[in-house]
Amino acid sequence: MKKIFIMAMSIIYIFYFLLKTPLAAPALLITNVTITPPAVIPGKNFSIEFNLKNNSSRIIDSIVLKVQNLEGKSTLSEFSPVGINEAYLDSLGVNADGVIKIHMVADSQIKTGVYNLVINMSYNEKGLDTVEESRLIGIVVNRPVNLLITNLEVSNDKEIKAEIVNASSARIVDSTAYIYFNDVEKIKFLGTLEPNDENEIIENIPENFDSGKIRVKIDYKDELNKNFQVIKEILFEKKNAKNVSSDGLQERANIWYVLKRLFGIGI
Repeated sequence: MKKIFIMAMSIIYIFYFLLKTPLAAPALLITNVTITPPAVIPGKNFSIEFNLKNNSSRIIDSIVLKVQNLEGKSTLSEFSPVGINEAYLDSLGVNADGVIKIHMVADSQIKTGVYNLVINMSYNEKGLDTVEESRLIGIVVNRPVNLLITNLEVSNDKEIKAEIVNASSARIVDSTAYIYFNDVEKIKFLGTLEPNDENEIIENIPENFDSGKIRVKIDYKDELNKNFQVIKEILFEKKNAKNVSSDGLQERANIWYVLKRLFGIGI
């Protein structure tokens, strides 16, 4: 029983010691990573900029950063370096900062999503052995979306027609059209539009709507769930609206006055 107690106390002490002992920070820190543009476009170039800091009490030299592979694969797969896939920095003094930039290009057929790149980093602290470390950085790939309302017109004073097109190489999702007749709102769910898809929105004009502004607003999202909006509007006036003008009212009043004088009504 005494032996068990001593073993248990020893284990507790070891865990306590490990928790109280701070882990040594790396000598070379990557303090920031900047992807330009922030969302990589398929088929386009982009850059990865690494901000470095010497966290050691020694000079660090022979710094090499290399984009090694895509996480889970042995190669970069859908990404390629522009030139070479590594960059160098001769040295960093104690507490000094430095920048390394690597230029890449994304394959034109790459799918929208988030990809993790494995970065290998090697360096020497003065008088010590070479250190090799790996890091993961996330790359967001997204195709720009562009939904257009190409035409908006009224047919026979009875219905409004809007023609739309997905003028991009990306899928548009969760698209919804809102049609406003002044303050009256009608809603139509459009859903998903594939690249270059065309669609038509037709809505009856309310019978009591004789004139005013007709506005079509379409809310939609890209595949990364980012919100977008497109709006088009026209002014409308019904051709056979039964509105009596002030001139018409005056004309009727004049006729009634003549009749009263002629037949002695009200005199």
